[in-house]
Amino acid sequence: MAELEGVSADSIFYSGKIITVDQKFSISEAFAVKNGRFLAVGKDSAIMSLAGPKTEIYNLKGKTVVPGLIDSHIHFQLVAQERMFVSLEGVKSMADIASRIGEAAKKVKKGEWIPT
Repeated sequence: MAELEGVSADSIFYSGKIITVDQKFSISEAFAVKNGRFLAVGKDSAIMSLAGPKTEIYNLKGKTVVPGLIDSHIHFQLVAQERMFVSLEGVKSMADIASRIGEAAKKVKKGEWIPT
């Protein structure tokens, strides 16, 4: 970690099981964060060397850390279209349908179409 000499992490998380999802699916002990980004991942001792006077340090106590997934994988156009219409999901009778349409009718001005 010579390339990080003199750099202090904002936060350090140590004594955990860090699943890195690199090519080898390596498991590390600790990681450091700077400006909201990973600074380094590795053994506790190496990562702790990145601590400075203002570094917040968290003991994971053996807990597992997995990468966060930010791709909700929705198709925005389809989701938007679905939200435009009255959902009939789960209806079991014509009365259920009439009730849903009635609720939707309360939300539009008189004479406007109810998207169905």
